[in-house]
Amino acid sequence: MKSKLLFIVVLFLIAGNKANAQIDTLNVYLEKNKEYKYGVDLVFENNSNDTIFLSTKFRNFSLGGEIPHSPGICIYFYCNDKEFTFNWGELPPLVFPFSKKFALINPKSEVKFLFDIGEYFKFPEKSFDKYEVSFFINYIFAKYMSSELPTNITYFETNRVTMVEPSEETEINNQ
Repeated sequence: MKSKLLFIVVLFLIAGNKANAQIDTLNVYLEKNKEYKYGVDLVFENNSNDTIFLSTKFRNFSLGGEIPHSPGICIYFYCNDKEFTFNWGELPPLVFPFSKKFALINPKSEVKFLFDIGEYFKFPEKSFDKYEVSFFINYIFAKYMSSELPTNITYFETNRVTMVEPSEETEINNQ
């Protein structure tokens, strides 16, 4: 009876240890890029104690249609908190070009991928309106050198980043 009780206690300790073990934490968000006027940085922040392997090949989901489960980015545009659509023009990119096909993110660190939205869309220099962007993103990551299956995150929306602030100067000139 004692050995059975001891076995059950050990089993709960092992299960409890796994339940309290650190789970991979990868925060994803946008921040305004300081060098490019209409640039945003797509930031992947690793808060775990593991090195993370991240696939960085993202398809362009902004062209319409149903969003598949594969890694990709759909750009959402907002004008005064209302969603709108930009015209991509004749040759929209099918894949967003980041420098590498994958990234290794060390524990407690981050990687940033520059995304120059001004390369694809023309925002007004001055406006009465506030223009913002956010990404609706699917991505895949895994613990580096782990036999565990990769984690597939689908349908995640980032924070919004302001591209154009309403200009008081424009309001004064138009009165």
